[in-house]
Amino acid sequence: MAGILPFVKPNHRKLTAPERAAIENYLNQQNHLGNKTAVGFHFPAFCQAGVDRTERQRFTRSPMPSPAMVWPAMNPNNWRYYLDSEEIHLPPFWEQYISADNHVEVIKTQTLPLVISLNGHSLLDHIYDSPPSPVVTTTPTRNASIRKEESEHIELVNIRKETREEHELNRPNGVKEAALISAALLLLFLSLISPVVVIPWIILVAVLMIVWGCWHLLRRPSEKELKEVHCLRGTPKRWGLFGESNQGQISNISFGIIDLIYPPHWLPYLNADLGKTTNVDIYLNRQVVRQGHYLSLHDEVKNFPLQHWGKNAVLAASSLVVLLLLLIYIPLSLPAKLSTAWLQGTQKTEVTSVQALEAIPLHIGDRLKIQGNGMCFVPSGNNSATAPSFMPFDCSGIYWNTATRCHSLNRK
Repeated sequence: MAGILPFVKPNHRKLTAPERAAIENYLNQQNHLGNKTAVGFHFPAFCQAGVDRTERQRFTRSPMPSPAMVWPAMNPNNWRYYLDSEEIHLPPFWEQYISADNHVEVIKTQTLPLVISLNGHSLLDHIYDSPPSPVVTTTPTRNASIRKEESEHIELVNIRKETREEHELNRPNGVKEAALISAALLLLFLSLISPVVVIPWIILVAVLMIVWGCWHLLRRPSEKELKEVHCLRGTPKRWGLFGESNQGQISNISFGIIDLIYPPHWLPYLNADLGKTTNVDIYLNRQVVRQGHYLSLHDEVKNFPLQHWGKNAVLAASSLVVLLLLLIYIPLSLPAKLSTAWLQGTQKTEVTSVQALEAIPLHIGDRLKIQGNGMCFVPSGNNSATAPSFMPFDCSGIYWNTATRCHSLNRK
């Protein structure tokens, strides 16, 4: 199979004894029916090697690692099925289970490869069934993408890793990491009001969460994370839609047997390359990342970088919430005010009149310098009869400039 389908990387497993018995029973039923098909087609002769090959693939309209099932000919009794250009034998009662994405198990026989499992349906389930009669239909299944094999030649030019710009389109937007960092900030706030015993553990958990979130937000993708991109050369053509399962994404432009999926904003510019030999780079899911000389997701991301505003909004909102908690919570608001006063520094004020002093708002810690003329004030309660013979100089109250009342000074 690997030689026939060079892009397929199948898994391998041994054929079990019940599966071997089911395959032999199925072949015996077919031989007893005496079914014959078109010239050159024979029912498989069982291979004694008994090695099963598992392949995950799409039957049709898929990239190279997902070969296509085509339906090129029909006679009154049987259909003939193909994986890419290799004819296979598919049990007729499984035709209804063909879908856009298929899981197929195939064994190599002396004549044609035999499909022994399709999308969870195995020959083991039909070992005791009565021999089914071939079903002839005029139209394919609704979800099946089955069509004739195209003769256009597709050349594999190169297989490369996607660029970092192309990877950015499929990379998560970072909202989960931003939410984790926000939770870490909330833990740091809780550590301020938690018991002293648990504070180191809360801080340790918060720091680890912040480091993990920042690492996943800022790190570059590794080589293993970069997807494979197949660089092909061929002639894209416009065809009708053969399947109904995914019309929202599948355009009617095919590259040989591959139906291409384009970015929606490229659709108006695709006609220029139709019918011409063009280089096309695609993912394994048929998504086009580059076509021709002008259409390139790499150049778009490089010239117009993506702005993931989701993670920025989450970080900004969480930071604002934590800041409000710091300001609202009383034991934490006082250090904030002291820190603000320390950053601003003390205010130095100089006044020369009472009116200017009354108009200036003073705060604790401000430095006040007063200049002016005045005279000391002696309380009127003292008289010569009760006054002592000696009284120390007292100028705690003064008349300042033209003031009409006394202002007391606190001397320290």
